[in-house]
Amino acid sequence: MAWTDRFSRILTMAFVLGSASSALAAEDGVWRVSKSSGEVWMMTSGTQQASLTQEEVLKPGDTIRTGRNGRVLLVRGEETILVSPNSVIGMPTEKKDGLSTTILQQAGSILLEVEKRNVKHFEVETPTSPPWSRERSFGSR
Repeated sequence: MAWTDRFSRILTMAFVLGSASSALAAEDGVWRVSKSSGEVWMMTSGTQQASLTQEEVLKPGDTIRTGRNGRVLLVRGEETILVSPNSVIGMPTEKKDGLSTTILQQAGSILLEVEKRNVKHFEVETPTSPPWSRERSFGSR
């Protein structure tokens, strides 16, 4: 088998495995980094801050911080979170009862695109305001 044929097969397998892991992440309800630019860092529970990488999967206790020119797009299935410059968001270490998603917005701003459901399923907690939830803001339709 020629080297180019072998390389082509390896690339194809890597693409298939990468696609499968992305689909699995969406099914598992985990957020992954789709795109990032500028100054962006991630801290995992008990570790030092490190540069954020593409396709990184967020785990409970992880925190993302953007610098003055940093942006991060997080994706989970059809839902997205766009983290703006000079922002800090985190994933809680434990799920709250009855909620499938809670985001801890510690600073800055985020733009959310969240699936519409008839039950409360998404909440953003900030240090200065009561939790925002999809149900309270938009109502159940």
